Amino acid sequence: MSNGKLGEFVYRLRGKTPLDRLVAEGLLSEEEALRAAKGSSTERRHTSAGRTLFLKHELMISRFHMLLEAACRDSGGKLVLKDWRQGSETWNTVRIIEGEEQRVLPHRPDAVFTLDEHSAPDGQKVSHFFYEADCGTMTAARMLDKLKAHLAFLLQGRHTDAYGFKRLRAVLIECPTLERAEQVRGWAFQVCPEEPLFWITVSSLLYSPGERSNKYETRVWMTVRDHEMLALSSAHQPRGVSGGLPKGDRSENTATKTKTLYNW
Repeated sequence: MSNGKLGEFVYRLRGKTPLDRLVAEGLLSEEEALRAAKGSSTERRHTSAGRTLFLKHELMISRFHMLLEAACRDSGGKLVLKDWRQGSETWNTVRIIEGEEQRVLPHRPDAVFTLDEHSAPDGQKVSHFFYEADCGTMTAARMLDKLKAHLAFLLQGRHTDAYGFKRLRAVLIECPTLERAEQVRGWAFQVCPEEPLFWITVSSLLYSPGERSNKYETRVWMTVRDHEMLALSSAHQPRGVSGGLPKGDRSENTATKTKTLYNW
């Protein structure tokens, strides 16, 4: 009862015993009971698989967050994780144009974070990153859309509007296997072949035993460029993508000349 009014309750029967009782009372045929039991079992399997994948994905994000925190702690104050955002804080959309087709894509990096490296040269102390935890289950079409959304978001200067910074260092993508990493690298090349916007690595490289404190300075990230491996440390590679398109031009066409938008 709510506000003096009768409410409606919906009960869902699970398991064989309640269904058997309904059959015995003549309220349900044996065929209907069998279908209900089979459907419930299938749903439980799908729900369990989805829950497991969700937890695996969240664990990847949390583990990477902990890796950064550990690197900052072990740096003796030279490295600081200034900002970390995840969840609904990173949810946006972006419009893209491909030929005559216009689409609105979700832009939802798994995390957006900022590192402050006190010992770096002036102008290179602060670095901003997007991070993606790839469990290896996303289809090629969905991953391509995700990568296109990242590129369009940057080309249109949306990262400045959403997060307040003008230059993104890279989009980091952690993959479960080397085979998957090479696959994602190929898709990244299709989306942005001219510049190393997307940095891709394998979980086993990030979390090798006994090397935790050095991961910030270790070259474990590969790009679309052949044989190029990068590290998060600013001392090991050029800078990143500066904010948006030239003044007055925020075209949604991802075919714009991207090379002029980077300051590597």
